[in-house]
Amino acid sequence: MLVQCLIWTGVVALYIRSEATKGDGFAKGYLGATIDKHNRLAQQPSPRIVFVGGSNLAFGLDSAAVERSLGYHPVNMGLDISLGLDFMLREIEPFLARGDVVVISPEYEEFIDMYPGKSITLFPEATIYPRAMRFFSYRHFTLLLDEGLILIGEITRAAVRFLTVGVSNEVRSDNPYVRSAFNEYGDITRHHNLKSRHISIRQFGPSSPESITRVIDRLNQFNDHCRSDRISVFYSYPPIFSGQLEAYTEMIHDIASNLTRRLHFPILNTPDDMSFPANYMFDHEYHLTLSGKQIRTNQLITTLRKKLTAPENTLDFTEPGILSAH
Repeated sequence: MLVQCLIWTGVVALYIRSEATKGDGFAKGYLGATIDKHNRLAQQPSPRIVFVGGSNLAFGLDSAAVERSLGYHPVNMGLDISLGLDFMLREIEPFLARGDVVVISPEYEEFIDMYPGKSITLFPEATIYPRAMRFFSYRHFTLLLDEGLILIGEITRAAVRFLTVGVSNEVRSDNPYVRSAFNEYGDITRHHNLKSRHISIRQFGPSSPESITRVIDRLNQFNDHCRSDRISVFYSYPPIFSGQLEAYTEMIHDIASNLTRRLHFPILNTPDDMSFPANYMFDHEYHLTLSGKQIRTNQLITTLRKKLTAPENTLDFTEPGILSAH
C-alpha cells in the first residue's frame, strides 16, 4: 500500500508539473484564463454585468462593445462547458453586489448531463487555480471520486507524456485555446483573423424531465439569492450552428418550453434567435467567428438596453417570459 501511494503521489506530482508548465509559463493553458477572470470579477467596481456560461461566451462576446453601449463593467466568466453550470453559478455568487447584472447563457448540454461538471475539467481547474475548490459542492467532490478511474487514466497519460515528450515553451500565434488568447474582459480574440474550420453536427445525449427540472430549480434558486440583493438576472440562449439546432430541434424546443413556463426571471431571446449558419461558426457548434460575435453581441445589447432602462416599477423578476431580441 505504501509503495502504491508513493507511486500515485509521484504520478500526480508529474501531472501537476505538466499542467503548470503548459505553453509559455505557469498556467498558460486554456483553463489558466480562470485566474484572470476571477481577478477581474473581484476587482471591477459595480455596477458590473457578469456573463456566465461555457465557451460560447468565451468565443462569442464583445465585452468592450457591451461596456460602451450599456455603461456596465463587463466580466466574461465563460470558459468551459464541462465545469458545469452549478460550479459556474457558485464561483460568482460571493462576488456579486447590489446593482450588478448577471446574464446566464449555458450550452444545452447543461440540461442533459453536464450540470454537475466533469472531473476531467474540474480537477485541472483546481490544480491551476486552487481557490476554485471553495466553490466545490459535496457533489463535486463525490464526482471526482466516482470518476476516479477515468481521472487516474488521464492523469497517468499526461504524466507519461511529460516524461517522454516534455512540454513545449512555444505558444503558436494561431492557437486560440491558451490563456494569452483572451483579452482583459475575458473574451477570446485570437480567432478573429483565423480561418474557420468545418462544422459538423455533434451527437447530443437525450435530456430528461428530471435533468431539465434540476437546472431550472437551480437557476431559480440563484435568482432568489440575487433578488434579495437587488441584482438583476437574465437568461440568454447560446449561439448555435443552425444544422445542430435542426438536428435536435424537438429536444431544444422542449428545453425552451420548460424555461418559458418555469423560469422566474426574464429570457432575452429564443433558440431560433441564436441560430447561426455555418459561415458564422469558427470551429465548433457554439463558437462564433468575429462577424457572428458582433451579431450576437448587438442582439444582447439591444435587448438588455430596453430591459435595463425600463422604469423600475415595470421590472418583475418573479414571472417568466420571452423578451425577443427582434
